Amino acid sequence: MRFALVDHVRVAQTFAADADELVEKVRARSLSPLAGLSDRAFREGLSALRRDARAGYIAGPIVDRLDLVVFRAPSGSSGGAGRHPLGRTSPASGAA
Repeated sequence: MRFALVDHVRVAQTFAADADELVEKVRARSLSPLAGLSDRAFREGLSALRRDARAGYIAGPIVDRLDLVVFRAPSGSSGGAGRHPLGRTSPASGAA
């Protein structure tokens, strides 16, 4: 079963307005890449981040660049054939 690419959109998402907000978000350790760190490595990294923030090395806003990719299931699959999930008109619908 092959899926057809419908759309690929690059999205800029502000993660933190400034260095202080970044430190607070990292401190909460809610980011999945941080979950695998040992407590010691996390504390050392957080200390280094705080030092860099105080020194003015981190400019805000801090922006993530995400890729949103939408695929269409093959013909015969359920799920709104012809409708574009992002509100655009899909080529399969016959509309321009």
